[in-house]
Amino acid sequence: MSETIRAFFAGLPARIDPARVAGIDTVFAFDIAGAGAWTVHLAGGAPRVDAGIGADASCTILAKAEHFEEIISGKRNPMTAFMTGKLKVKGDMAAATQLKEIFGQ
Repeated sequence: MSETIRAFFAGLPARIDPARVAGIDTVFAFDIAGAGAWTVHLAGGAPRVDAGIGADASCTILAKAEHFEEIISGKRNPMTAFMTGKLKVKGDMAAATQLKEIFGQ
């Protein structure tokens, strides 16, 4: 498992500014090939991250570990990754647009 990706999800709640996610009530699943899976709950300005894929996810984000590491390091724009097929979304595409609040981009 990628330590960089695991550290990203472990530290995510502390890095998300509650003011940026206020009013967002969405659950994201991240399935990162070669690294693992996580569910990110954004609700009431208090983000929570759980290991594994939650059944209550509005959308699932899929990527290879190497591409996801580029996204979280800022080397690759998430929208560009999506447009080039490096990042895929299953489920609610409108919810996926809220990902910029997680990545800060």
